[in-house]
Amino acid sequence: LGELSATENNAIGQKQITVAINCTAPTKVGFTITDNRNDSNAQLPVDIGSNKNQTAKYYTYGVGTTTEGVSIGDYSMWMTDVTADGNTVDAISNNHDWESTKWKKSGIPRSDAFSTVSFAETGTTTPMAITTANFNFVTNLVIRDTSTLAITDDTALDGQNTMTLVYL
Repeated sequence: LGELSATENNAIGQKQITVAINCTAPTKVGFTITDNRNDSNAQLPVDIGSNKNQTAKYYTYGVGTTTEGVSIGDYSMWMTDVTADGNTVDAISNNHDWESTKWKKSGIPRSDAFSTVSFAETGTTTPMAITTANFNFVTNLVIRDTSTLAITDDTALDGQNTMTLVYL
């Protein structure tokens, strides 16, 4: 708490989380992400990869509230180092209001489970059957200024999301 700014949002920095998806046979699979703390999303400007100062609630995630109910901050999440069956591949995304055959290159999952992320051969946008997929989720956390938070003790961060696998 003593290291946080009282007057400006606090960019805490990035953390990397390794993810592996393993299938028993080649399978077209994707995933959705649901922010389990979306009601606490402060929508503070946060960098999502090279996309600077993003505030859209469907691309950011909540991290809990103070005892007085003030949203503490938010974080972003994106994919890096994506491989499938040992080869570098592209992450692709399909919003659920698009045709099922329309995919675009994107490794930024929506926090409202409104898009499915899958894997495609580099330079293509057609989901591929995989046995293994490996990638990193990079998260980037921003916390409100301590004057707005009005806290005097350390307060636990409570960010949580659910990754759901989807057969395509």
